Amino acid sequence: YYEEKMREEERIKSIYHDLKNHILLLESAGDKDQEWISEFKKKAIKYENYYRTGNKFLDIILKDKIERAQTDNVKIVDDICFDEVEFLNPLDISTIFGNLLDNAIEACRFVEDTEHRVVNISARRRNQLLVIHVSNSKVKDKRSRTRRGTSKKIIHGYGLLNVSNAVKKYNGEISIDEKESEFVVNIIIPMGGRWGMESD
Repeated sequence: YYEEKMREEERIKSIYHDLKNHILLLESAGDKDQEWISEFKKKAIKYENYYRTGNKFLDIILKDKIERAQTDNVKIVDDICFDEVEFLNPLDISTIFGNLLDNAIEACRFVEDTEHRVVNISARRRNQLLVIHVSNSKVKDKRSRTRRGTSKKIIHGYGLLNVSNAVKKYNGEISIDEKESEFVVNIIIPMGGRWGMESD
């Protein structure tokens, strides 16, 4: 799925690159329909600042989740640098980041004040460790209302077992801290964990 998404993104970036040049020509030529050009530019501009985490799979995952979060008025604040992280299997990257972001976004959906629907995610190398941090706001009462009004217990841990198993493959550790109005996941993985050594 993500390989196909990567190919799709590359096609879109290529198209956008040409469209941007066409727009510049129209603007410089003094085209009468400046309002149309301005509106088109707004729709196309999002492809200019696509994410660059240092890992193509992670770029696609992050972009995919940010788009999903926007539909639920959830803000994702990211600080990710994967330039020196090459030992993680793409499927494990998907498992770890996909599940953590899905859980975080889902929990934020139940926070009534949309201004407080925030997910913070960071991931980067610190010395010989890959350090991943994900935190999100959540409702204080674990029992919330679904969109249809029925009572539902928020089970943030859905998918965390898969995340934990993926982390352990690399001799990593995961810690979970559920606070009154915040859920926090911290992960530490030795650089070049067991999977990386086995593949050498």
